[in-house]
Amino acid sequence: MLQKIRNYVSTLNLTEQFISLIAMVMLVMTVLITFFLNNQVNDFVDMQMYEVISRSQNSIIHRYVTSKENDPEIFGYTDPSINHYIVAKDHEVFTNVTTQVNPLLVEYFSNRGFSQNDTKHNYKLPTNFGGELYTITKINDNSFLVTTISVTYQNEFKNVLIRTVIYILTVILLVNISIILLWVFSIIKPLRKIRIYIDQLGQKNRDPLDIKRNDEIGDVANALMGMEAEIKKQEQAKMEMIHNISHDLKTPITTIKSYAESIRDGIYPYDTLEKSIDVIIENADRLERKAHSLLLLNRMDYFEDEKLEKHQVKMDDIVSKVILSLKVIRPEIEIITNVEHVVFNGSEEQWRVCVENLLDNALRYAVSRIIITVNEKGLYLFNDGDHMDSDRLSKLFKPYEKGTGGNFGLGLSIVYRIADRMGFTADAKNVEGGVVFSIVKQEEPTKKKKSK
Repeated sequence: MLQKIRNYVSTLNLTEQFISLIAMVMLVMTVLITFFLNNQVNDFVDMQMYEVISRSQNSIIHRYVTSKENDPEIFGYTDPSINHYIVAKDHEVFTNVTTQVNPLLVEYFSNRGFSQNDTKHNYKLPTNFGGELYTITKINDNSFLVTTISVTYQNEFKNVLIRTVIYILTVILLVNISIILLWVFSIIKPLRKIRIYIDQLGQKNRDPLDIKRNDEIGDVANALMGMEAEIKKQEQAKMEMIHNISHDLKTPITTIKSYAESIRDGIYPYDTLEKSIDVIIENADRLERKAHSLLLLNRMDYFEDEKLEKHQVKMDDIVSKVILSLKVIRPEIEIITNVEHVVFNGSEEQWRVCVENLLDNALRYAVSRIIITVNEKGLYLFNDGDHMDSDRLSKLFKPYEKGTGGNFGLGLSIVYRIADRMGFTADAKNVEGGVVFSIVKQEEPTKKKKSK
C-alpha cells in the first residue's frame, strides 16, 4: 500500500503534490473537529452551563433566605432557558415555571435531593425527562434548590463556540496555506526556468538563466551555468584542436607527398636518395605518433569502464626503452637517469605511454638537460626549460589544451588519465632551474583503529 502511494506521488508535479497535501490537511482537520474537538467543546459547554446555573442559584438562595417564604420576587428575572425548583420535605414545590410541572419530575428531584450528601452536585437528566443539565444545592435540612438549563440554550452556546473555533482555525489554515503557496511558487518558478534553460541547451539566442538566490536552487543554477561554460570551453578547445591537428598533419603529409613526387621524377630534394627517403620516414613517424595519441585517448574512454589487470612493471626497463626510442629527437639534450630497481603496479604498455609522453614533452622544452628519477614514491622528470605561468599549470593535464610549441595538447591528458587509473597522481610544478613533472602514488585513506 505504501509503495503504491509512493509510486503515485512520484508521478505528480510539485503543484499537484501541494494540492494533495492541502487536501490531506483539510481531511485531518475535519476528523479532529468531528471527534476530538467536538468532545472538548461538549465538556467545555457543560462546564460553562454549570457555571451559569451556579451563579443563578447563588442569587436565588440569598433572596430566599432573606425574603418571605414563597415570595415570587425570589426568582427575580425569569429566564425562559433556566428553571428553578425549591423542593421542601413535604414535597411542596416552589418554582418559576409557568406551565404545569410534571409530578414524576418533582418526585425524581426529591429522591435525588434528599439522598444527596454533598451541599451541591451537578447532574444530567435522563433522556425521558429531556436530558437537561441541572444542579441540586441544599438550602437547609428541610429544602433544596434544583436548577435546570434548557438543551436548546446549551446547543446554541455550543454551536456558537464551534463556529468560532472553526472560523479561527480556517483563518489560520488559509493564512498558512497562502504563505506556503507563495513559498512553493517561489520554488516552482526558478525550477521551471532551469528546466526551460536545460531544454534550450545548444540553441542560439536563448534567454540567460537569471536566478538570484542564495539557497540550494541558486547553487544548482550556478552549477548549471558553470557546467555550460565549461562545456563551451571544451567545445572551443576541441575546435582549436581540430584546427591544430589539421595544421600539424598537413605539414608532414605535404612533405611526404612532395618528396615522393620528386623522387619519382628522379630528383633528390635532400642531396641523396637515402637522405630524402629518411625525411619521408621521419615525417611518416610523426604522423604515426599523432595518430597513436588520438587513438589512445579515444581508447581511454573504453578502458575506464573495464577492470584494469595490474602487473608488476620494472620501471628501469621501461625508462631505458623509452630513452633509446626518443633520444634521437634531440640528441644534443643530455638525459641523466637516477632510476632505482623498483616495480610499479599497472600495465607495461600504459606505463610506457606515460614515460614516452613525459619525455617527449620534456625534449620539446628542455634547453640542455633532462633528469629522470624513479624511486618507491614515484617517477619524476625534470627539464631545464622555462617556467610555466600559473594559468598554464592549472590547465596542463586537461585534454585539447595546446601549450606553447605543443602539438595536440593530448599527451599530458593521456598521462593524467592513465596514472589516475593505475592509482597514481600526475602533477607538474616549477622548481629552481626548470620544471618537474611527477607521477606519484596516491595516498591510501588511513583506517581507524577499532576501539577495544
